[in-house]
Amino acid sequence: MTSTWPTARLDAVQRLRVLSETLRAPLYAEAHFAEPPADVWSVAGDLPRHLPQWIRTMRSFEFVDGTAVPRRAVAVSRLGHRAVFEVALEPGWCVMQSPYVIGGMAAAPDGDGTRFAVLGGVRGRLRRTRRLLFVPLAGSSARRMLDHLARLVGERATGPAQTG
Repeated sequence: MTSTWPTARLDAVQRLRVLSETLRAPLYAEAHFAEPPADVWSVAGDLPRHLPQWIRTMRSFEFVDGTAVPRRAVAVSRLGHRAVFEVALEPGWCVMQSPYVIGGMAAAPDGDGTRFAVLGGVRGRLRRTRRLLFVPLAGSSARRMLDHLARLVGERATGPAQTG
């Protein structure tokens, strides 16, 4: 007897949305970019360069193990606190987690452009308490990240603004 199980194919943004719902992540946002996914991801996927610009409490984010999979990175806060992250990074998909924090981004084709999403949440046994502290900052943080990414992707596509 042959049975057919239902299947679902999800793009990277849909997968991130499912992850966000499963984790009940307080930070989740999506945006549409006119540029193709490769152009958006060439900026978004450069974590050491851009994460500290997007996350105001972060001073640096550096990979420490070459090209191992998953990769390991160390984040240092502006106060000097260090956190080790395990990072799954591939074109169009990134999930990073420390013992206390989880973050992610995804990009998928959307017509002539790109649908892009970010998520952020907390982990561990004090999750509920941390979540209550995180929620008020989540919306503005997500919007700031997406606005900053849009500006960087736009500059990359058109070149830096000329003054004069």
